[in-house]
Amino acid sequence: MGGVAFNAGRRSHLIHVSVEGPRNGALPVVLVHGVCFGPETFERPASALARRVRVLTVHRRGYGGSADLPPGETVDEHVNDVVAALDRMGIPKAVFVGVSGGATITLAIALAHPARVAAAVVHEPALGPLAPGVHGILSTGAGMIAQAAEAADGAEAMAGLLAGPSWGACGHAERMRIRELGPVVRAEVPGFLEFAPSADELRTLRAVPLVSSVGGNSRAQRMAAAQVLAGIAGARLEVVREVGHLLQIEAPAVLARCALRQRRAVLG
Repeated sequence: MGGVAFNAGRRSHLIHVSVEGPRNGALPVVLVHGVCFGPETFERPASALARRVRVLTVHRRGYGGSADLPPGETVDEHVNDVVAALDRMGIPKAVFVGVSGGATITLAIALAHPARVAAAVVHEPALGPLAPGVHGILSTGAGMIAQAAEAADGAEAMAGLLAGPSWGACGHAERMRIRELGPVVRAEVPGFLEFAPSADELRTLRAVPLVSSVGGNSRAQRMAAAQVLAGIAGARLEVVREVGHLLQIEAPAVLARCALRQRRAVLG
């Protein structure tokens, strides 16, 4: 991936954003990765999208091209990073696609800056206590990380817990990369656990064209959370068959098509 660095906001550091596709394309697609699984996991959907549209892949603090930056401590900090990057590029609005923690950040961007989100695809985000099953998964993972003697072991355990049945889709290289991210994962997980939008806040997302996707092979807690988002936020629920939590790895073409559908719907 090629990359451009942008002012990240509050702590005056820089985050890295990879840019592909037409340089001046209208309404770009922004890809946001989650915890443990970094921007490299979006290479295939980004390449597919770049044949048609401008694609920005965010490298969050501690990951990929932003590996030299201190980890983000709150979801708000990640929101500030992404918004600052768009400001620096002169992009007022985009279609956002997030998976797992990236979906959580996408929801937070839509809540804090709805005018910036033309449409969004969120695959299995956290919703705090409104989705107690997923919140429980995160709580369990946070405990595993805190108790692990080595940060690498905690990160690998957390990744396996988050991925669930999709963990088998990760090869040796990806698992080693996750282990190297141990200190980053340990530092950032508590911030995601604290994300807890209210039902009233989620109802404001009814003004945003929103797809809540969930893998057909994912755990029941993931489906329950997707249904909560559909019921409260008015998101369109999409079940992706034969796929689990790691949509960008297991079905990159499906993820790309979903993003393009959202973009076409906005552009008419």
